[in-house]
Amino acid sequence: MAATSRCAARGVRSTAGGLRVGGQAAAWLPDPPATGAWAGVLPLRPAALAFAPAGGQRVTIAAQVALDDGDGLRGGTLRNTGITGITTAWQGAGWSAALARGQSRDGRAALRRLTLATPFGLGSEVALLDERGQVLGATLGTAGARTMLVTLTAAGAVAGIDWRARVTASRTEPRGGSALLRLDRPLSGSAFALEGRRAVRGGIATLGVSSPLRLDHASGLALVPLSYDLTGGALRETVQRLDLTPQTREWDIELGWSAAVGERGAIRLGIAHAVDAGHVAGAHDTAGFVSVTLR
Repeated sequence: MAATSRCAARGVRSTAGGLRVGGQAAAWLPDPPATGAWAGVLPLRPAALAFAPAGGQRVTIAAQVALDDGDGLRGGTLRNTGITGITTAWQGAGWSAALARGQSRDGRAALRRLTLATPFGLGSEVALLDERGQVLGATLGTAGARTMLVTLTAAGAVAGIDWRARVTASRTEPRGGSALLRLDRPLSGSAFALEGRRAVRGGIATLGVSSPLRLDHASGLALVPLSYDLTGGALRETVQRLDLTPQTREWDIELGWSAAVGERGAIRLGIAHAVDAGHVAGAHDTAGFVSVTLR
């Protein structure tokens, strides 16, 4: 049995940030809409199977798990995508490899991901996100888009704190467009995350700072009006290139604590704050949660 309580986001734009308090968010555009009838619906109950194929090795297969790389309010690089699926992971001698594949409930986004980690604390990840009728969660009249994300990770202990860092670069290839707006060039973006963990009062305290995926280079061709002839009723239009790159970057700070309850239970609590939420200057989001699991 699991019970979870979350407080809604508060601030200038309560649905624009990357915090997990709503449906799918395209944080690189202002005021992103939720997508589909399933937006904000929790995934089905996950299931997992683990076994040891040989001494010192472990294989874990999990189904109906979230594939957004995060277990807190900040989530991972792709925020609030609602993508769930199957993961297969192998661990042995300090090495690990994982394959993941899944899609969103409305079928408009599908993700495939390969992750590798070494005993030296360094790792890498390659992911492909295929979308239908949207670009990074935003509906812009396009037929869809394909995004490749390449991530480098590092982990190590400093001053008694276990640190994990990740840097992600992305490239998005939009397909098609409308008469009003066409994304005719690839979009490139980046994301960052740093998290520290330490044992505190019988549990694990975490402090994380991250920035969700932000487009660093984005532009499109838009059909804009020039003038209107009141006498003849004729509208003059032209095509102009618009810069769609956000002027600022969202930064999220999260503080959390978790501990085991009995042999199979757990309690988790935390609070997160987003600065320049949705990559909009001056916008803020705040969210918190308490989760109790008894099995």
